[in-house]
Amino acid sequence: MDQQTLHVVVTIANATFTTFRIAAHVPQLLAVVRDTSGARAISVGSWVMFAIANLSNAVYALVIADDWLMFGINLLSTASCAAIGGSPSASSAASRAWRRRVRPAMPIAPTDMTPS
Repeated sequence: MDQQTLHVVVTIANATFTTFRIAAHVPQLLAVVRDTSGARAISVGSWVMFAIANLSNAVYALVIADDWLMFGINLLSTASCAAIGGSPSASSAASRAWRRRVRPAMPIAPTDMTPS
């Protein structure tokens, strides 16, 4: 196999499996969006590290390999990892803001506690 064919095969393999990986992020992202407990099962640190690793792959693809296809695919993967990693924090912040806005209007204890 010559060098150019090898380059094409490796690029296609990387693009294919990275696309599958991005598709695999969709159920995780939907689970985070639907979760009402602040997505406690999601490891924010892990997803942020995945995003950073994908971003470094994207930069490598652009700067070293001069491969715009690989750059774009890794950039999409970076965005999906960042969305998953950021969602629990955003969800928790939104939940805290909602509780602060709603709780003061709620009575701490029922006012009519007299037995009938």
